[in-house]
Amino acid sequence: MKFLFDLFPVVIFFGAYIGFDIYVATAALIGACFLQTLGYRWVQGSFEKMHLLTLVVAIIFGGATLILHDPNFIKAKPTLIYGSLSIAFLGSQFVGEKPMVERMLGNALALPEASWSRLNLCWVSFFAFLAYANVFVAQRFSEIVWVNFKTFGDVILMLLFIVAQLIIYRRYLVDPELQDDGTDSVQDR
Repeated sequence: MKFLFDLFPVVIFFGAYIGFDIYVATAALIGACFLQTLGYRWVQGSFEKMHLLTLVVAIIFGGATLILHDPNFIKAKPTLIYGSLSIAFLGSQFVGEKPMVERMLGNALALPEASWSRLNLCWVSFFAFLAYANVFVAQRFSEIVWVNFKTFGDVILMLLFIVAQLIIYRRYLVDPELQDDGTDSVQDR
């Protein structure tokens, strides 16, 4: 359900773009990010860092797009977000007790210590790839191709990446029923 909630601004952006243009879509994106951030706060009682980052970047780059009437600013937004995520995941290899991916998925996977670092570096590479892909598509293709790539391509690539990880690491998935007994994973049986 959270995945669909996270897609809310993208769906609003796409719908506004198809119905109007990049400028209306940009304004709609800013509004949708604002609603998403407040909605999450209202339901969960706290803000999610990713929603806040996306909102701030949408306001800055979307605002520049609207004020300067230049769509290149909003096209740069995904690159900045993916690049920031890549750097954050990479930095977590050296700062803190655990890599970021272990902090995120530690309750779902029981991986050996060395595997967490490798998986984290896979996420670093994946986000760097998405940042590069956004620049490539934005600079070499039409605006509608970029909008379609941003709306569908990013989501499909993310799903494929996650499914590949589930296949590779399926034997390390944590069994929720075993957690009640004090054990952590399928491999502990």
